[in-house]
Parts: sequence; structure tokens; C-alpha cells
Amino acid sequence: MNVSRARLAIDDLLDCLDIYRDRCLRHGYVNEGDELVRLGARIHHRFAEVSKESRVQNIERAWAVLYHSLERCQERIDYLKARDLLDSEEVFFIRECMEEVHKYIRRYFAKKEDPNWRRGA
Repeated sequence: MNVSRARLAIDDLLDCLDIYRDRCLRHGYVNEGDELVRLGARIHHRFAEVSKESRVQNIERAWAVLYHSLERCQERIDYLKARDLLDSEEVFFIRECMEEVHKYIRRYFAKKEDPNWRRGA
């Protein structure tokens, strides 16, 4: 598992989402821009929670929120692309960043051989 690559991808994702939020504000999509930033912060915090070595009380919920936040971010990005606020290269970069985090999730559960949690697959 390469935690550093996933952290770097999340940092890149946060930088991009801030830029896209400003673009949404300029075009009058205030709620969409704020939602992007909230989703990015949620992804960042949940990833930090699940990747550190200390014991988390409800680890399954933390993983589920991380996965769900990635899916919601993908939906928001697709919505903004449909509104022509993002071009295909920007969407491709965002998907690459999110795929790196999905790889971390898949590898983590494959290493644990946890058959009950398949959301990251």
C-alpha cells in the first residue's frame, strides 16, 4: 500500500477543487462550488483517519464515508462537466487522483482479506 501516493493525490485533489470552486462562483454556481470543497475536506479528513495507525472506534464507518465521499465527488465533477465548467483534461486529472485513493482502499482490504467489505473494489 502506498499511503504517500494517495496522500499526494488527495492534496492535488484539494488544490484543484479550490480552483474549481472559484470558477463555480464566477459562473453563478455557488452551492456546487461549496459542495466540492466540503467533499474534498471530508475525503482528506477520512483518509487521514483511516490511514493513521492509531485505533479508530468505528473504522468501518470511516471507510464507508471515505468511499461515499469519493463517489459524491465524482458525481459533482460529472455535473460540472455537463455544465461546461470543466474540460475533459481537468476531469481526467480529478479521476486519476480519485483512482489513486480507490487503489489504496482496494489494496488495504485485499491485504486484510476482508470479504465483508467490498465497497472499495
